Amino acid sequence: DPKAIWDRWFNHRLKNQNRWRASHFLDAFRDVGFSQREVRRHQDPRGAAYFQRVLLAPEFRSCDEDDLNTIGMDVVLQKPSAVGDSGNALSNSFELVSAKAKWAGNSNR
Repeated sequence: DPKAIWDRWFNHRLKNQNRWRASHFLDAFRDVGFSQREVRRHQDPRGAAYFQRVLLAPEFRSCDEDDLNTIGMDVVLQKPSAVGDSGNALSNSFELVSAKAKWAGNSNR
């Protein structure tokens, strides 16, 4: 079982590896009601050549090249205002949330 091997050697309690790709984070933000104001992906220029040489784990084979090459991102999200809020229209229209998600570029092997 590849997951058991991964968990034993690379993802244990002393060194946890987050295997989510950028799209997983963006989907999770959207699923809880945030909309994207800005997304800046940081990419590994060596990624495309690397991913052509290796066999990806099944859960990453459907990822596009942009997603695989992303090693970090800056995200500005918009949180929807609650219905019925009172007060300043601008402050009720949105709340900006900045999130920075970084993970190891080699964690998707």
